[in-house]
Amino acid sequence: MSSKEVRERLTANSGEWYQASNKMLGEAVRKVNAELGESRERVMFARIEFPPDYAFAAHHTRLWGLNRSPFRMMMVVLSFGKILLPSNDEVRQDRTASCNEVFRRQLDETPERKKERQTRLMLCRYAALGHPNRKGALLYADAITDLLKTTSTLIESRLQHSSVSK
Repeated sequence: MSSKEVRERLTANSGEWYQASNKMLGEAVRKVNAELGESRERVMFARIEFPPDYAFAAHHTRLWGLNRSPFRMMMVVLSFGKILLPSNDEVRQDRTASCNEVFRRQLDETPERKKERQTRLMLCRYAALGHPNRKGALLYADAITDLLKTTSTLIESRLQHSSVSK
């Protein structure tokens, strides 16, 4: 599979995740509000706009990904895949140190446990992949702020209307 095909597949996966998560989160919010049974919404869902350009590995991604610098790519090729691409998030070094400490080799480790430990270590090291980067976090912050501004305006309007009615 070419790198272009991989990028297209990752973009499609991001789009599917975006659609499914918006649907499920929206349904969860509606369910909780219905269970609360109050006349006003107590829980809200701040939906973000997330076009394909922001998808994982896209040119303008808003998600943490892999450090694909030319130097890193050359190292992967020259090592025949023994050197792996690191994630490009800001806490990678701290997380890697923590992962190495938590998933360090045990003296009495069986082959099955070694394989499980190595899998968990890899998952730990790549935990940031697909999560919002700084620009992605700003999308969430802006959506929440906009929703809160809209909500406070509605509340103020209702309070003014109720005080005029009295």
